[in-house]
Amino acid sequence: MVGGDLPRQRGRVCRGAGGRPPRPLGRALRGVRARRPRLRPLLPDGGPPPDRPAHGLRGDGGRPPPRHRRRAVRRRHRGRGRLGDAVCDGVRGGQPPGGLVTLSDLDLTGLRYRTSAGVFEDLQSACDSNPDLAAFEVIGESEEGRPIAGVTLGYGPHLVTLVAGAHADEPVGPETLRTLVLEGLAARGWGAEGGGLGDLLERVTLRVIPHVNPDGEARNRAWIEAWDAGRPAESLGHYLRGRRRELPGRDIEFGYPDLRAENRAATAFLFDGPPVTLHASLHGMGFSEGALLLIEKRWLRTDRDTALREGYARAATEAGLRLHDHDRGAEKGFRYGGPGFWSTPEGTAMQAHFLDLGDPDTASRFRRSSMEEAIHPARVDPPLCVVPELPLFVLSAPHEGAPGVPETLLAFREAMPALVERAAEGDDLSDAVERFGIRCLDLTTQVRIHLQMLDLALDAALS
Repeated sequence: MVGGDLPRQRGRVCRGAGGRPPRPLGRALRGVRARRPRLRPLLPDGGPPPDRPAHGLRGDGGRPPPRHRRRAVRRRHRGRGRLGDAVCDGVRGGQPPGGLVTLSDLDLTGLRYRTSAGVFEDLQSACDSNPDLAAFEVIGESEEGRPIAGVTLGYGPHLVTLVAGAHADEPVGPETLRTLVLEGLAARGWGAEGGGLGDLLERVTLRVIPHVNPDGEARNRAWIEAWDAGRPAESLGHYLRGRRRELPGRDIEFGYPDLRAENRAATAFLFDGPPVTLHASLHGMGFSEGALLLIEKRWLRTDRDTALREGYARAATEAGLRLHDHDRGAEKGFRYGGPGFWSTPEGTAMQAHFLDLGDPDTASRFRRSSMEEAIHPARVDPPLCVVPELPLFVLSAPHEGAPGVPETLLAFREAMPALVERAAEGDDLSDAVERFGIRCLDLTTQVRIHLQMLDLALDAALS
């Protein structure tokens, strides 16, 4: 296996997109004892509802095969998390009206920033307890030997690929995907009441990598642990002192298919199979004036993405966010789709940008993005690819700039070098918070908007 000697376990698993079984379950981490969460079954007897396929994970004659037994690898990878009561509650406030569940209905109570190691057992246990819908595996190891978890959910004909954490100083995406897996499986019982997640997972196969960059996560851990949305000046100081981002040539997002061990593992897990219907790479921004969504250029501002754009704008407004309005004039290939929307990034456009600047060395460091890998090999009709970009710090100071010109952000960027120096010296940054109207965007709001965006993107891609 890529990234480490972790042989796969043989066995039949649920049918995936296009009738192809998802990848067999990988070996779990040595020394990890699976804790089985108290998840709601589909029906009180634990069986599927009458109008639902009875096979799930298919064995001979359509019978579910024995539960997979995973052998373990090194104890040094042992995860230490455990499922909390919120996971068992499934959907916030009980059953939603009509029994229908969307991703944005999932329980977001008590969200916090976790680590890949801390949530490893939770993901494994949730999948073990739902073998007809979920499969867990270690898809590889990072360069420093940390395991990379992959989860397959559902058995529908449409392949949907979700990945987060490529830029490890953007920690919201991984929490969104962890929540999707854990709370989604906890809420699966509502699917028996007439649709919702149970219905969705009959239509799609989700391949999910909650965090593709656990090494980067470890390097950013200090400021993430110190994050407090109610203390913007202190959180700003911790962020400016502690954030770490890989440079071109080390950037996982622009390293497909095989720049690093993480890229090779992700490529094999996400894209080695049938064509992708929807791909989402969950990102974020340190600072912006509001919400931004990147959409594949052949979908952007067409009839196919109208509901997606309108719904995303509505979700941002309901959360008290403006749309980030920045027309970059197609710099680095980012096409302007109106306030709040750009096209998705492309390695080829990055290469062209730096070649135009007379910097062939930097240009050579860019490969394909995960969005380009989802489209590659070339298709007449590319899949929908989306990248949500929400700020950790909202710059809310008013300005009267022309459309497409984020004057507050541009002024903040000019002040950034001095702020970094002051943060390193431990200065109080309250004056900067007041000057730029800086407020922290809390984790729950960001995860909710991510899930709302995924609901909208699924509707667009499957319509």
